[in-house]
Amino acid sequence: MRQIVYNLVSNAVKFTDRGEVTVDVSVADPHLVFKVTDTGPGIAADRVGALFQKFVQEDTSTTRRFGGTGLGLAICRELATLMGGDIKAASVEGQGSVFTVRLPLTRLGDADGQVVRDEAFEAPPYATARPCASWRPRTIP
Repeated sequence: MRQIVYNLVSNAVKFTDRGEVTVDVSVADPHLVFKVTDTGPGIAADRVGALFQKFVQEDTSTTRRFGGTGLGLAICRELATLMGGDIKAASVEGQGSVFTVRLPLTRLGDADGQVVRDEAFEAPPYATARPCASWRPRTIP
């Protein structure tokens, strides 16, 4: 899931010169749903369906201007599918795009329905976040 979010947010930031990128996460039982929305250039309607194919980008000028291999969204689709979920794109050329990922939620537990804790797992130090008073989200002018 981390790779999917990383790819989608990276793309949104890369293609949004002005405006904003938002990430919304919600639970629509029995699914986890997250949406990455940007106010970038958008994607032509006839190109949206091909975005999840390997080595496909919006157009050749996109490759020259922004770089990339055209594998990020194909990887997202493959990972979402492997987890039993799906990914969809909606876009309006000149207004931005919305990528929506739905992944099934599974309740983990033992036979009695109790949550089982994996004592062997330790979160890496970089996984801990502390609020920083100087950090503020901003909209790119």
